[in-house]
Amino acid sequence: MAALIAVVASGVVAIEATPIFAQASVRNPPAPTYPLTTLDRTAVPAEWLGVDDSGRLDFRTENLGKSNSSTAPVVAADTIVAPEDFISWGTPPELTSGLYIVLIDGTFLAVETVACDSENLQAKIFSLDRTIPLTQVRGIVFQSSGSQAMRDRLFDAVVAPRKGDRDRVFMLTGDETTGTVKSIGYQGVTLETALGPAVVDTTKVAYLTFNPALAAPVPKEHLRMLVGLKSGSWVVSEPVRKGPDGRIRLQPTSIAGDTTWNVSRSEIIYLQTLGGKALYLSTLEPVGYRHVPYLSRSWPYRVDRSATGGNLRVAERRYLQGLGMHSASRISYALDGKSNRFAAAVAIDDETDGRGSVTFRVFVDGEEKYRSPIVRGGNRPLPIEVPIAGGKQLSLVVDFADFADEQDHADWLDARLLP
Repeated sequence: MAALIAVVASGVVAIEATPIFAQASVRNPPAPTYPLTTLDRTAVPAEWLGVDDSGRLDFRTENLGKSNSSTAPVVAADTIVAPEDFISWGTPPELTSGLYIVLIDGTFLAVETVACDSENLQAKIFSLDRTIPLTQVRGIVFQSSGSQAMRDRLFDAVVAPRKGDRDRVFMLTGDETTGTVKSIGYQGVTLETALGPAVVDTTKVAYLTFNPALAAPVPKEHLRMLVGLKSGSWVVSEPVRKGPDGRIRLQPTSIAGDTTWNVSRSEIIYLQTLGGKALYLSTLEPVGYRHVPYLSRSWPYRVDRSATGGNLRVAERRYLQGLGMHSASRISYALDGKSNRFAAAVAIDDETDGRGSVTFRVFVDGEEKYRSPIVRGGNRPLPIEVPIAGGKQLSLVVDFADFADEQDHADWLDARLLP
């Protein structure tokens, strides 16, 4: 498989050419068992049975697990969870090699074919032909081969905020062409440029982004779900509902109207509520941050990224929410009095290749409420929960442990405030 030979530089990604190919459908046993996390439970092995007409999710748990709250009721064999009380279930899929369209709300869709005219994009999505207005499309990834880290950087380049009033085509060579996309078809991308019409062979294109000035507004924050599929697709959807013939109905938030897509339950391998009762720290602005270098290098904190800016990964699993910090550092958040608990999982990011060691500490109003043992690279995530009721300020601290600050890429995974 061809590999990426250059990474993002001035917004351009250069990669070795690879033919576009259709996404293969993989058949796995239905209803696998994955970790279930709710407001009061963490990583309970569970099988997702489906969803009812009101959006409540039905799970069968393998065991009772450990309660996150002393007042939580005992979990029965079947667990019904309202979407606002739900945190996540499953294992997030990785964006794989192949052809993707990216919508304005962050939806990534692995597609089999793609074409467009000056107003609409046509693609085969979930094996059916669909039409999506270009105002809802951020861009198209034509080539996404290479290592996972390289694909991460490619997809980050597509979703990066952009200014201007032109469509932009980024070539495999690292070159960039701007203009107005008139069509995409078998012969290539047809552009109207300042020098006249041009046709670019799609096998030579890494990705393109559409004119941001014409994009529809990104939907406002509200209760919704992130749905991960075996194909590598990520769909930002209204809370899932029961569809026809036992399938699951998705309603993408970025597409106006009542557009719905029905998918097999067995194709869904990850669910996460956004905008529910759990409040992720990565959606808040800190009131203070300080890093104390061991020598001279200063490290910023990262939102939903590791200390180096890569995607959060621990034990070969991707995490979508969290904070990346480096020893020694402290970050603080104001509390509004509505939250009673702080929860997260702490670890050293996989990008250190098993190196690094830190101690995690949690303070409420200057009083230490939690101190971890030494956490080293290669350790599995350590779940923590800290009472914060009545507190006015929450502070998270990462301290040196072994070998000074060497590879101390500390992750606060799924760091969240809970009622």
